[in-house]
Amino acid sequence: MTAPSTIPCSIAPEATARAAELGIQHEFELMLEHALQCIPNLRRVEASVREPVEIADDPQIVIDAFVPYREGEALNPGDDAWAEWALRTFPSDVWRHVVLLLWDEPADER
Repeated sequence: MTAPSTIPCSIAPEATARAAELGIQHEFELMLEHALQCIPNLRRVEASVREPVEIADDPQIVIDAFVPYREGEALNPGDDAWAEWALRTFPSDVWRHVVLLLWDEPADER
């Protein structure tokens, strides 16, 4: 995966292992790469595995994307752009296993 060198990207070994278990390693890498490229003002990305919630029946790979919070500005359009891209690019058997969550953090934190 080619990531912009200025954006820290942390991938938990469990996320890589889960992608391998599901046979979606290439797709997972593309999803991470697209997040790094399409989310404006992205500060960092962390990928991990989380246990299922009500709508999922098995553990999901979660890509947490962090952007600076700016009071009074519209929501970051990167979340919707990424989701629309994932839905158009991959079959449901792929994107149902990977979710992107966009998080605001204070502008002075990293």
